[in-house]
Amino acid sequence: MTRFFTTKTATTSIPHYFGNVVRRLFILNGIIVLLALPLFKNFLPLPSIVSTTAIVILIIFAAMTNPLLPWVNKTNVAISIAGLIIFENMAIASYGVVAFEHSLVYQALAGIFFFSLYFGVKTFRAMSIGQLTTKTVEQAANEEEIEANKSNKEILAEMQKDLREGSF
Repeated sequence: MTRFFTTKTATTSIPHYFGNVVRRLFILNGIIVLLALPLFKNFLPLPSIVSTTAIVILIIFAAMTNPLLPWVNKTNVAISIAGLIIFENMAIASYGVVAFEHSLVYQALAGIFFFSLYFGVKTFRAMSIGQLTTKTVEQAANEEEIEANKSNKEILAEMQKDLREGSF
């Protein structure tokens, strides 16, 4: 599971881009709600089809998160705001009324949406002031490709050296 949160992706080296963090937090929230729905009776005060549809929408936007789609990042901020407000209010309203675990899950979801809002706004801000543009994304991708090629050349040179020395 730790590799899920630390794996380097093609967009990791783009300055001021935190879409990868938002994506992972959305997926985490989706998993928590998905697991909590059958465990807690009336976990969300909505029909189960609405809750399930909300999870699907959350995952769709997680998958669509991309530094070249500003409208998706704006929508991610809106989803984070809505999630934070909804789940924090549910945590407050449910405290002492339902099982403690129920309120704890609401609070955890609100906390995760809090961080997705923070990182989503940082990405949105970078897009708004021109720090994150198509040019900066392409530049970071080119630098990543050059670095990968260097690593490949070093590996190849080391393998050739081992072959010459007979230690392969």
